[in-house]
Amino acid sequence: MNMIVRDFENFFKTNDFIEFMDITADVWDDVKDIVEKSNIHSSDAMHLALARALGCCVLVTHDKFFLREGNRILKETDMYDKLRICDVGKVEENLEEILL
Repeated sequence: MNMIVRDFENFFKTNDFIEFMDITADVWDDVKDIVEKSNIHSSDAMHLALARALGCCVLVTHDKFFLREGNRILKETDMYDKLRICDVGKVEENLEEILL
């Protein structure tokens, strides 16, 4: 078990594409707003709120409901031109649309 924990910790320390961020009151407020205005699960709302706070372009998921409902929220809040939720097979396509 210690080896698994060590490998897990090492993964986060050695990969510079991983960014840690404090969850601020603004992020918690965004999570609350997302949950109140949709049927998105609270953990998915947290992922969406953090992606918005970090300025991500894509959020990748295999969850078809989150994909559909999350993109609806992004469109309603005029964020769809900056952030998309997509499955792994459409990351490149969505990045091209956003960054053009």
